[in-house]
Amino acid sequence: MNPTPDTPEPLFQAVPGHTRLFRREGGTYYLRAKVPLPLRAVVGKTEIRRSLNTKTLKEALPRVKVESLKTDRLFASAEAKIAGTKPTPAKLSREEIAWAVADFFVKEEARAETWEDRQLPKLDSADKEESDDIGM
Repeated sequence: MNPTPDTPEPLFQAVPGHTRLFRREGGTYYLRAKVPLPLRAVVGKTEIRRSLNTKTLKEALPRVKVESLKTDRLFASAEAKIAGTKPTPAKLSREEIAWAVADFFVKEEARAETWEDRQLPKLDSADKEESDDIGM
């Protein structure tokens, strides 16, 4: 059966090759992950959905990896709670560390770009003389 022409497009479209990466119709990328049935009572949701705050695939790829790691940790914590144990301490692989570092630098770069757009206050003549005294 073919869908009727009035059937709306899905709100999220999957990005091929990435199980948790989706693009919303407005262009923003999201992480989406189904919460496993046994964990839903603890997590309180059927799906985890987090905006990656970007409309470019290049920026979304490292961000979805970091958010995916956070989601996996949430699931591990929920499993431990159900089992009545403490979650095992996270031991990160080299790949997970690389993802976290990439996310850090993406955020730092975005913050630096905003910093460059700010106007600094102008120095008056008294400030200029003071900076000359200290060798600037």
